[in-house]
Parts: sequence; structure tokens; C-alpha cells
Amino acid sequence: FNEYTIEVIHSGLPIIFIDTPNNTAITTKETWVENAKIKIVGIDGKILHDGTTSIKGRGNSTWWKFPKKPYLLKLDKKAEILGMPEHKRWVLLANWIDRTLMRNRLAFKLSECTEISYTPRCEYVELVLNGKHVGNYLLTEQIRIDKNRLNIHELSELDEDISGGYLMELDKYYDEFYKF
Repeated sequence: FNEYTIEVIHSGLPIIFIDTPNNTAITTKETWVENAKIKIVGIDGKILHDGTTSIKGRGNSTWWKFPKKPYLLKLDKKAEILGMPEHKRWVLLANWIDRTLMRNRLAFKLSECTEISYTPRCEYVELVLNGKHVGNYLLTEQIRIDKNRLNIHELSELDEDISGGYLMELDKYYDEFYKF
């Protein structure tokens, strides 16, 4: 047999370990894989979060066209993650088309500099999914109406005053009559 020496180099980033039940693959963005174990280890080796999550695919072209997949996480309970305010919903952006891995982070930083009322907070991480290192990801807050995120009044049918903030998405994949 051959003998090999392997040198392990730490990237200096926090590591997110996610293990799905029975190593279930995440193959769709429609169905959650529930009861996955999630552990976040800081750069000093200290465990920063240890719990359970649901995970599914995320994105449109980024989900279907590229080998490195983006993911949506839904923790079982709200948690502060890597200094970002507590919430259940988090996004793992794969940044596959951006070989610098900086475009999204730079756009968020520029948004912060303009003092816009809300910019998703984010941190670079390494992702290990079911024991396999799948690469560098940008862990970001999922944009949600919430006091710790997009702090605007969520309208109901009973609201007479419709002034204030709105959350709109323009999606080039037209699957609805109204495109916003």
C-alpha cells in the first residue's frame, strides 16, 4: 500500500458543520431536510453554536446552474450567530460565479457606508456538509421583516395607513402574474 502525508491548513475562518439525518443529500430548494445537526466552531476552536436546523437549497440560477450550491437554514430556535443578532433564518451564499468571493460582501459593505436603514449582516465561513468540506461560504441574514433585521411595519388587510416601508423582490423568473 502507499503511504501519504496530509497537511491540514486552517483558513482562519469559522467552520459550520452540518450533518443531515442519515447523510441525506440536499437536492431541492422546495423541501426542507429537517433535524440536521449544526455546529459552528470559531477560529479559536471554541464551539459557538450547537443545535439543530432544517436545510434546503436556495436561489434560482445559482441553485440549478452551478456545482457549489447555496443553502437556506432554519434553526430550531433563535440564536445569535457570529455576532449577528439572533434569528432562526440564515443563508449560506456559495459565491460560485465570483472567483474573488468578495462581490456580495463588498456590495453589503458599500450599502452599510451609505447608511441605508438595513443591510444584511454577513460573515465568511467554511462549510462542512455531512463530513465533506464544500468550501468557503458567506453566511448572511435572510432578509425578513423583524426588529433585528428589516424593522418595518408588516401590513395586514386591516391596516388603513399603508405608508411606511415595503419589502419587494423583482425576480426575473416570472412565475406569477405580478412580477414584484
